[in-house]
Amino acid sequence: MLLIAKFVPGLTALAPALAGLVKVPLARFLTLDIAGVVLWAGTWMSLGYLFGRTLELIVAQTSRAESLLAGLAAGFMIYVLLKIVPARNSPPYREPSLASDQRVDRPGADAVDTRVIARPSAGM
Repeated sequence: MLLIAKFVPGLTALAPALAGLVKVPLARFLTLDIAGVVLWAGTWMSLGYLFGRTLELIVAQTSRAESLLAGLAAGFMIYVLLKIVPARNSPPYREPSLASDQRVDRPGADAVDTRVIARPSAGM
């Protein structure tokens, strides 16, 4: 377990405590821990050596795509700002105030006389 603990995130922190719980002798723990560190470091260094050129190409392509995405994001932000800012600066819509003897004519609605207020009759 100590050999592969370095490759599993989080297990590296738990491995010494678990080794202590099962009473692994100190010399054996240090031997296995050092072997795990060498195996872990050697694996990542070897992969870096083997795929170093490929990683450079990936980074170059990523920087190109990053520039494109940054341009698209900037364009989207400008579009949103051009749509939102004029809407915020325009005054809110208000209905014109009416005198008490005026009639209100709205499209699609019957003419309403604003002077007439329905009052409940006393007999109800």
